Amino acid sequence: MIDRTEQKRKKRRNLTLISRFSALAALVAEVLLCLTLLGLTRFSSLSRDLFLRLNLVALLVMLGVNLLIMLAISRRSAGLLKLLLCLTLLLSLAGAGALALERKLSGTLDKITAQPQESELLESVFVVAQKEAGSVSTVQQLDGKTVGILADDQSLQGSVMPQREVDNLDLEVQFVRYDDYAAMIKALSNQEIDAAALPQEYAQMFENTEDIAPLLSSLSVVHRYSRQLLVQTEAGSDKDVTSQPFTVLIIGVDDNRSDALILATVNPLSMDVLLTSIPRDSYVSIACGSGKANKINAARTYGRQCTIDTVEALLDVNVDFFFESNFEGIIDIVDALGGVIITNPKEFVGQDASEERGHQTVWVPEGTNRLNGEQALAFARERHTWQSGDFQRQSNQQQVIQAILTEAVRLRDVDKALKVLDAAGENVTTNFSIEQLISLFNLTMQKMDRSYVQNQNVVNLISSRLSGVNGRSSEGLSVVWLYQGSVDDCRQAIHRKLNLQSEVGAAKSLSFSINWVYTPPVISAETYDNDFVSPQDSTVLTMPNFVGRPLSEARQWAQNHDIELNVRWVEKGDRLYDEQAQANTVLTQSVSAGAEAYGLSQLTLNVQAEEE
Repeated sequence: MIDRTEQKRKKRRNLTLISRFSALAALVAEVLLCLTLLGLTRFSSLSRDLFLRLNLVALLVMLGVNLLIMLAISRRSAGLLKLLLCLTLLLSLAGAGALALERKLSGTLDKITAQPQESELLESVFVVAQKEAGSVSTVQQLDGKTVGILADDQSLQGSVMPQREVDNLDLEVQFVRYDDYAAMIKALSNQEIDAAALPQEYAQMFENTEDIAPLLSSLSVVHRYSRQLLVQTEAGSDKDVTSQPFTVLIIGVDDNRSDALILATVNPLSMDVLLTSIPRDSYVSIACGSGKANKINAARTYGRQCTIDTVEALLDVNVDFFFESNFEGIIDIVDALGGVIITNPKEFVGQDASEERGHQTVWVPEGTNRLNGEQALAFARERHTWQSGDFQRQSNQQQVIQAILTEAVRLRDVDKALKVLDAAGENVTTNFSIEQLISLFNLTMQKMDRSYVQNQNVVNLISSRLSGVNGRSSEGLSVVWLYQGSVDDCRQAIHRKLNLQSEVGAAKSLSFSINWVYTPPVISAETYDNDFVSPQDSTVLTMPNFVGRPLSEARQWAQNHDIELNVRWVEKGDRLYDEQAQANTVLTQSVSAGAEAYGLSQLTLNVQAEEE
């Protein structure tokens, strides 16, 4: 009798214990499920119907589990309680996994969307010229020496940081101020100063500058220092990105400089995206610091906002949003997508993602191929292979952007999509809000669902770029002089995309053939008359167009610029002879119009001879 009573008590205790565990497991599962749904609320606009269905299913599951637990307790059914305990434990594990996934997704998007204050690391060095025994080899030996810094007191790396570092090292030095780093390096090589304060990436900055590059090998770093900088990030526009046109400045960062600059002008109603590439060596007035002219990629050293302000001033347009990525971001995103399809006109071996230059280890095949991340980056960075150099690189960068968008809109694999987001979270920053990003995603999906064309053709990318000529600034920097006409044409095209009320002239006549191949209109021509965007403190020397003009004009120009003029007289019977041309008229010239004439020593002209 006692044993039976004890068994009943034990059975009741076990039943009570199982009931409590089941109730606790159900509570944990419900809390985790509620937290997951609460976190997913920020993504509810992706599909409101799906979100409502998820909430309804979750509510029914929670009600069902609670009712079953109450029923099992009331009936004292140990078997049912055990079954419910296993079910609630499984629900708890599923809820924990869903919550972890939601938190990871939210964390990734929070990384991508810029915070009001962001931290940037600026790295600088003290550099000396090793020319003879006894040269400076340690930073302490700079005590009592001369150190070159920038004259711009607002430049953090060039002026503020080196002065503070000298104070921290308790050194007594004499500062010598220079207008730019190029002049500073020349002074250091000529032993006019003992050391120079330069950005850590100074070698990459001047590797393609003819008069500076040979000096780099004799320089060595004696001290490295850095500063963690808090940068204020301006919020993006509050525009409705599903109905109002907007602009996005795409910035590719390399060594704290903008290696790629593309202004995207987006019309969400027509899904047209105008991509306007800006050469990284464009010589323009920088909108911050001292306001002195420099390559536009140097604006990034003052901060991201300085680059945005400089582009706004150049193109007379408001930049609504920015999208910034480093090299690692391109590699990781492309690899997460499984590669991108690129058409490469010429096989080459390009630069890898290493910070050190000269690592030409990435093979990019000719033709249309699926490239991995390293290959896509090498294709976007390469310029030496192409005759047009940086201008072809701009076109390649736009092709990579288009290829990434094409693969992105095709994504149907959730795991791959999460990998892409994870790759972007570590390397990409934008000031789009999460709500705006989701709205853009929804709009694209809706356009795809309503379209009969292939997915990648839903977004119509239109390519354009600012054109100019290669030249040298007054400081000897290798720069691109932008044609004023090109800037004007691109500016007008951008404003037409932004202005939904702009009028379009109707064609007076219309003809059509199914055999015609559509050729998009050219927004910016390759060459213009010699009118350049030239800052006030600089001049540009380019080759005029003498063809069809009197020889006397060419003689005067050559004399003014100390250029030797070689004249070849074209007589009747010569293949170049033009019966319509007047005597002493220039027929051809050895240097094409618009080309750089800086440092030119000789010019050869074919000139129409007088008839005998």
